[in-house]
Amino acid sequence: MGSRHRLLAPMAYSLFFVFGSITSLNDVLMSKLRELFQLNYAEMTLVQFCCFASCALISIPASYLIDSLGYLRSVTVGLTLMAVGCLLFIPAAGLSAFPAFLGALFVIAAGVTVVQVTANPLVIDLGAPANTPRRLTLAHACNSIGTVVAPYIGATLILGTASARANTATPASVISSAYAAIAILLLLVAGTVWSMRNHFTQQKVERQSALARVSRHWAIRDGRQHSVAHRLSLSS
Repeated sequence: MGSRHRLLAPMAYSLFFVFGSITSLNDVLMSKLRELFQLNYAEMTLVQFCCFASCALISIPASYLIDSLGYLRSVTVGLTLMAVGCLLFIPAAGLSAFPAFLGALFVIAAGVTVVQVTANPLVIDLGAPANTPRRLTLAHACNSIGTVVAPYIGATLILGTASARANTATPASVISSAYAAIAILLLLVAGTVWSMRNHFTQQKVERQSALARVSRHWAIRDGRQHSVAHRLSLSS
C-alpha cells in the first residue's frame, strides 16, 4: 500500500463509523417523533420505510455516480446530502409537520446510501487483494462501533436534553438542534474528504451486461467440458 493509500485508509474506515452512526439514530428519533406527533405504530414504521425506500431508489444511481465522479468526490456528495438532510430538520421543526421530518430523513438516507455504496469498493481498492478480507472486516467493525455508540449519544442529546430543557425548548427544536450539530460535523468530514480527492486514482472497470456475463460463463463451461471430453476420447 502506497503512502497516499495509508493516509486514505483511516478516512475510509471512518466513513463506515459515520453512516453506521447516522443510521442507528433513527431508533432514537422514532421514539421522540412518536411522543411529539402522537404516532401509532403503523405511522412510526414510516420512518424506517422512508430510509429503506431511499436506499432502494438511490443505490443504483449511486453506482453510476461513482463511475462519473470517482470514489472520493462521490463520498463528498453523499456526506453533503447527509448534512443537507440534517439541516432540513430545522424547517421541519418550524413547521412541526411529520411529513417534513420524513422528507429530511429521506435525504439523509440518500446520502448514507451514496457513502455506503462508495465506501465498500474504496476499501477493496485501497491495498493488495490478498488483504481485502482484513480491510473489509476492520471497516465493518467500525460500522458496528458506530451503531453501538451513536444511540447512546443520541439518546443523551435528544431524549436527555429534551427532558432537561423541557421548560425552555420544544422537543422539535431539541431534535433540530441536535441534527444541526451533526450537519456541521458531516460538513467537516466532507471537507476533509474533498481535500484528499486527488490522492487516489480509481481504476476503470469495464461494465458488462448480465446477459454478457452469463453467456461468457456458459462459453467457458462448455469449453472446459469439450476439453475434458476430448482428453477422455484420446485416452480411450
